[in-house]
Amino acid sequence: MTSAISDAQTRVDQLTVLLWGNRDPIAVLEGESGFNDSREALFAGSGNRTGFYVERAEAAVDDKIVDGHKVTVVSFYNEGRRHIELTFFIENN
Repeated sequence: MTSAISDAQTRVDQLTVLLWGNRDPIAVLEGESGFNDSREALFAGSGNRTGFYVERAEAAVDDKIVDGHKVTVVSFYNEGRRHIELTFFIENN
C-alpha cells in the first residue's frame, strides 16, 4: 500500500505541473501514461497500476467561484484488488 500511496502522490505532483498555466490541459494530458477518458475507465482493468482522470470543474475559492480542473488519481495495489484515490482541484490561472 505504501508504494501505491507514493505512486499516486508522485502522479499528483506531475499533473499539477502539467496543468498549471496550461490553456488546454486535457489536450496535453491525453498523451500521458495513465490517462483515462472517463471516470469509469479509470477503474477498469486489472493489476497494479496508477491512472488519472481530469474534468473541467468549478470550485469556491475565497468566496468566489473559479474555473479549473478536478483531477482524480487512482493507484491500485494487491494485484488490483485494492486502491487509493486522491482527488484535487487546480484553478485556471
